[in-house]
Amino acid sequence: MNEILAAKQTTNEIMTECLQSGISKVVEIDAPIHFRSFPDISDAEISAFRDIIDAQGATLATMGAFSDRAISRTEFRSNTELKSLLNLQLQAVKKLGGTGIRIGAGMIEDELLEFAIHAAEDLDLCVMVEIQGTQLPDSEVVTKLLELNSAVQSPAFSLLMDTSAFMGTLPPDYLQALERSGITNDQISEIHEHWGKESLNDLRGWLVGKYISQNISPLTRGLLLNLISRFGWTKPADWRDIYPLVKSVQLKFWDLTDGDQQLSKPMKELVSELAAHNYHGDMTGEWGGHEWHTLKTPALEALRWHRRIYDSVVSEMRAAQ
Repeated sequence: MNEILAAKQTTNEIMTECLQSGISKVVEIDAPIHFRSFPDISDAEISAFRDIIDAQGATLATMGAFSDRAISRTEFRSNTELKSLLNLQLQAVKKLGGTGIRIGAGMIEDELLEFAIHAAEDLDLCVMVEIQGTQLPDSEVVTKLLELNSAVQSPAFSLLMDTSAFMGTLPPDYLQALERSGITNDQISEIHEHWGKESLNDLRGWLVGKYISQNISPLTRGLLLNLISRFGWTKPADWRDIYPLVKSVQLKFWDLTDGDQQLSKPMKELVSELAAHNYHGDMTGEWGGHEWHTLKTPALEALRWHRRIYDSVVSEMRAAQ
């Protein structure tokens, strides 16, 4: 993301560099970020994207879709407009050669999600609903997704698992960013005492009362909100009931260190769970640490490091068989 914001390269140039690096021949994109003509992605942009993919012998795993009802503070899209928006993105990913679209769990109403699933099925595509962060296996959001799957019985519905749902600890570089923003060591210790050790509602109440509602900087507030949205503390084994529906996995990582196996341990546990469920989907790396790292840590370098960790985990598990 930092490279995109720097605007020294186009998104296609960044993608080409990544594919040429040999890290992977499978890519995942977010439509609103990648295409200037979004949401009605132009034939020219689609053709340019396909030319790169074909030239590099690559494939598009899935495309992050946009379904926000709000246009501004006072203007909102109707269901009809949102259905049209979703349909445009499904048509686009079909032309791009992708397998389907990705939508965040809880980010879209049931009626619209069901519409997207049936529209995707007509196009031989898939709607992947992403589970991530502080979402829990027994939460209302996840329960409703399982109920929807039973109701629609469609091959076009699947889940995408983001490993931010089961983090062994808070990212060290994130904690350093908190300290730079003005949070003291004692306060960081207090945060550690609460995160992962109580319910999400209790953590949210404590965090809002103690920090978010106080006179703190926007930077500090933004960093703290990760604790109740993006940093989950479940374990891979907690999600066994949903693995049969998982068709794609995002291996989220926030740091470039693996002290105490904070990254590799839950990754190993996840790979073991997926293998037990005969998983054959994609495994994509997602660099989340760009928010507190800078361009001094190029995303390509971060992804290359992360790929080595993943390869090491898989090699170790194969050797142990």
